[in-house]
Amino acid sequence: MVYNSFSVGQDRKLEKLNERALRLVCNDYVNAYDYLLNKTGKRMLYVTRKINLAEFVYKVLHDMSPPLENSFFPKQVTPYNMRDNLKLLKPVYNTVQFGMN
Repeated sequence: MVYNSFSVGQDRKLEKLNERALRLVCNDYVNAYDYLLNKTGKRMLYVTRKINLAEFVYKVLHDMSPPLENSFFPKQVTPYNMRDNLKLLKPVYNTVQFGMN
């Protein structure tokens, strides 16, 4: 599952395409994009992707997703009590590259 693999330019293009589709469906070429989103009960695509990612991480942390998906994301084990002990193990990289840190 890949999230947020879009660059800023690609994200803008997707939002523009979504705006054009909403204008065509609603037959409204005057009002703002936010008004059209509220009128149809939709969210921006970027926000929708962020919410889906948050739901996915929640399900993995609370063992609500299928076992295969849970095995891809190891949980961090700490020897002491913490208030938020549900954390995923962050992989260690030897080099610094774009998108790794």
